Amino acid sequence: MARALCTVIVSLEPGAPVPVLLAGVRDEFAERPWEGPGEHWPRSHPGVLGGRDLQAGGTWLAVHPAARRVAALLNGRGVLAAQERRRSRGDLPLRAVELGEPPDEDLTRYDPFHLVVADAGGVRLWHWDGVRLTDDKPAPGTHVIVNSGWEQGGENARAAYFRDRFAAAPRPGPIGGGEDPPAYWGSGPCWPPATGSPRATRGR
Repeated sequence: MARALCTVIVSLEPGAPVPVLLAGVRDEFAERPWEGPGEHWPRSHPGVLGGRDLQAGGTWLAVHPAARRVAALLNGRGVLAAQERRRSRGDLPLRAVELGEPPDEDLTRYDPFHLVVADAGGVRLWHWDGVRLTDDKPAPGTHVIVNSGWEQGGENARAAYFRDRFAAAPRPGPIGGGEDPPAYWGSGPCWPPATGSPRATRGR
């Protein structure tokens, strides 16, 4: 049986009616309780939308419509935070979608992660391995990020498979001006039935 892992696919095409597309599938720790997308943090993060983790209160994917920005989080690999001071990573997308970058603070409280932030200006990736924070700025195109990080070549067969299929899929138009995302980046030709329904969002 294939090991479950979270996946984020992001596409950047400057000049397109919808320059940024992002789809995320959360199939790791599927038994962890969660609540569907909504404005769950009106006091601490007003206007931010996302699914809410009922165990720690954060999220894995946050959208800030007013800022026209999205942030997605994946678990990474490396040195774990000390148990007595560990903090949930679920607050990182909430803060990054407002700031446009990770918070400037002591990250050793967090277990390793990959953080994706995208808006009409581009896509940024941050990778924390428990010791060092690095960042990447992907060029226009379609990119796949999994728990091992940004997979750019063909060594990860799953990432390469999905990258090619998503890159070949038609891009949707702005909301209200074309088909909904599922006809393109949802349960259509990109995702096999066993993968399940992704959480898709569009940047305009």
